[in-house]
Amino acid sequence: MKKTAGEKLRDLRKAFGLSQAQFGDRTGIARGSIASYENNINPLNKSAKYKILQATGIEDEYFDTDMQLLEAFRKYNIDLANLKLKSLTDTIIAFRNSIKDFANNTQTPKFLNTKIEYLKFIAEYENDECVFIKVIGKEAQPLANNGDILIVSQDENPENTNWIIAKIGDDTLIKQYLLTGNDEISLKSSSDDSYKFSKAEFEKEVKVLGIIKSKISVEIL
Repeated sequence: MKKTAGEKLRDLRKAFGLSQAQFGDRTGIARGSIASYENNINPLNKSAKYKILQATGIEDEYFDTDMQLLEAFRKYNIDLANLKLKSLTDTIIAFRNSIKDFANNTQTPKFLNTKIEYLKFIAEYENDECVFIKVIGKEAQPLANNGDILIVSQDENPENTNWIIAKIGDDTLIKQYLLTGNDEISLKSSSDDSYKFSKAEFEKEVKVLGIIKSKISVEIL
């Protein structure tokens, strides 16, 4: 039976003898994202595959075909007796022209290798898959204005008070994620514009697309 990309990722990680957290630290992929890939909750995306290639030498072909792990090790000249991840100094950044493009995946993202140290002053995202999104019009108000740049981590597990991009039905919304007690979650952007869910309802009805880590104001660009 053909293995999924997530199952192949688990095999690869275990071959290096690393936990999900350790593998995430070394590849620059959030631990939560690794878990979601391995459990086939989310597909292994292009950004993650590139980071894995940079760290392991294993190319997309391994995940996208019937290639077995040992076959991949042989093809890409990986020494089985001395398996270790490369030390990464780069991260992958994708640029999107609008929140709509990001939510609907209607534009092929432009990937760039960028030194992490040059971006630390913008946001703490070394272990995340981040996207720079240009705000168009009023789509991100009240958080951001037209022309601002949002730095969004493609993490689906927000913490209390995080601002998130979420899909509810056909709507893409920017809301603040608030734990309100009694097993309730509130998504809020203003006093008269909020959604309330039980935890079970939230997991069923809301898809978190990303967590907004920081904003670059158009005034300082």
